[in-house]
Amino acid sequence: NILTVDSAALTWGKDHYTIHGDVSASDAGLVLDMDVGADTIAVDPIQQALARTNRKSAGQQPRPSRMHPLLGVVAAHAASLAFGRYTFSPARAVVSLSPHQVNLAFTEAKTCGLSLSGTLAFSGEDIHFDFKPRAAKQPLESTVDCLAGQDAHVTGTFDLNADILAQGKSGALLPSLEGTIDFASKDGKIYRYPVLA
Repeated sequence: NILTVDSAALTWGKDHYTIHGDVSASDAGLVLDMDVGADTIAVDPIQQALARTNRKSAGQQPRPSRMHPLLGVVAAHAASLAFGRYTFSPARAVVSLSPHQVNLAFTEAKTCGLSLSGTLAFSGEDIHFDFKPRAAKQPLESTVDCLAGQDAHVTGTFDLNADILAQGKSGALLPSLEGTIDFASKDGKIYRYPVLA
């Protein structure tokens, strides 16, 4: 059986979504082939809900459930997507759903003056990401201020090509960062920023 949704509105927390596409039933669960749009998407509450679900099911004997797992693919687009203290604007991604993991493949995302493409996967409290930040002739000060969360007191422009990977718990991703960065900056000054100095 296939249910076709021409246009529907959904609210989760403070976020409002518009949805259209198909939902079909299978032995494994409900299979989605949907398009979802939103003005804003907050990732943190979604991740917290997945973590709560996994904690509740950990150590429990399997039992029949009225809730069917959500599976399939959802094309998502938002004017902005909030993840931690970062805001991506705009954000376009293909979301792949399985019973215990959500995978977002970003086709368009911009934050802190950087264009990003890559993947972000949530499995309970674990996060895996693989991103390729790119920038050309962007103002250095606003980007460093945004990324570092502090006033960098630098001027100039920069170009960036990078491949960055990380895997771990939400609050412990920084130590697992690895990858390559090709960064060039010119026509500027470092007034006060020890790392760049």
